[in-house]
Amino acid sequence: MENSKKLIKMILIICIGIAIVIGILLGVLVLQNGKEKNIKEEYYAAMNSIEGNKNQDIIFDYNQFEKLKVSDYAMSTKYLVDFRKQALYNIEQSYQTLDAEYREKRFPQYEEYRTYINRNITKLMQATVEEYEVTKGENNTIYTIQDQLGNYYIFQETAPMQYTIILDNYTLAMPVFMQKYETANTETKVAMQVDRIRQAIDAQDYHFVYSKLAESFKQNYFQAEADLENYIKNTFFDKNNFTYLQLEKQGDNYIYTVQITNEDETKLLAKTFVVQLLDEGDFVFSFSVE
Repeated sequence: MENSKKLIKMILIICIGIAIVIGILLGVLVLQNGKEKNIKEEYYAAMNSIEGNKNQDIIFDYNQFEKLKVSDYAMSTKYLVDFRKQALYNIEQSYQTLDAEYREKRFPQYEEYRTYINRNITKLMQATVEEYEVTKGENNTIYTIQDQLGNYYIFQETAPMQYTIILDNYTLAMPVFMQKYETANTETKVAMQVDRIRQAIDAQDYHFVYSKLAESFKQNYFQAEADLENYIKNTFFDKNNFTYLQLEKQGDNYIYTVQITNEDETKLLAKTFVVQLLDEGDFVFSFSVE
């Protein structure tokens, strides 16, 4: 009799254990189905978002970009974040990621590049994709990005996550720039060239600015590059916002009156830029000196 009670007790324990296991399995299945349902809902929501936004225009001050899909924005952001990580944790590797022609012209010495990154690391870490354009060719895809401060990042992708980068839109005459420049009207062309100067001033690239000065203006005001650097540091702002007010033509020159403000728009500066447009997208310029 005692043995029968023990057997019944053991069978009850086993049955209870089996019931618990079955309950757990059923709970897991319910959770899994719930997760799958959520994933499906998120997927369809994303697809609806893409469908609703795929024809949205992305507009620059003087450009209207092609109509792009949301996935292009995601990839642009991915590349920008990836380069930011390189610049933060491995400057030497990020130096090698630069486009070879651009690296030779803009940062021929590694120390110049390291100084540039160290000086701009805070702005680089805060950079987000404000505007972008994707140009797809036979052998590569070019992601042209402008951040919230007006800085350019041009990624030339040859395979997923395989790319070189150019850190401005003025050092090289990029095809994406030239295509817009060649079809633009005169006013836009002059504004595009003045904007290259703005970018160089913000990047503290005094060598580029000096190389574009008209020779007679250079001789009269800035006989050495150091003179120009000193003037810019004492006249312009750390971040310069340009508002183009009026364009006049005088012989072969175009005179653009520009209003310049600092980043938080608490300071104001007025300048006139005298630009001579040259062949193949080149130019020389001078500006008002007080």
